[in-house]
Amino acid sequence: SLYLLRLFNDGPAMLLLFAFLAAYARRSYAAGALLVSAALSVKMNALLFAPALALLTLRECGWAGAVLRAMPALGLQVATAWPFLRANAAGYLGRAFELSRAFEHRWSVNWAMLSPAAFGSAALARGLLAAHLCLLLAFAHWRWTRHDS
Repeated sequence: SLYLLRLFNDGPAMLLLFAFLAAYARRSYAAGALLVSAALSVKMNALLFAPALALLTLRECGWAGAVLRAMPALGLQVATAWPFLRANAAGYLGRAFELSRAFEHRWSVNWAMLSPAAFGSAALARGLLAAHLCLLLAFAHWRWTRHDS
């Protein structure tokens, strides 16, 4: 089925993300960063864990420690992408992080009440992204770290 084919790499990506959570629970931040990097190589929805990963790493390791622990993860991303970067770096980076991609209205569940034209508008996409980033920053500041000094 077409729906099942879209899920073929969710299992391995989530397995790596759960292993990342287990590593972080044991305060093994370098291993956790490598595991989440591997999960990103499998499926980009692992980026949904990025705010929690960043907040935990910053709180536990500080800025310098967080950057130090991110280096092997960045190295894994570069090593994974190297064959594609070597062949066509601009094309690879342009398509891998295609923020201008438009989603199809027929697959929408949460925004089905909008017309297809409104759903596909660039203004809605930018507004939703801006709202998401503002909410993440607000929660990080006033909710998730409110007991920190």
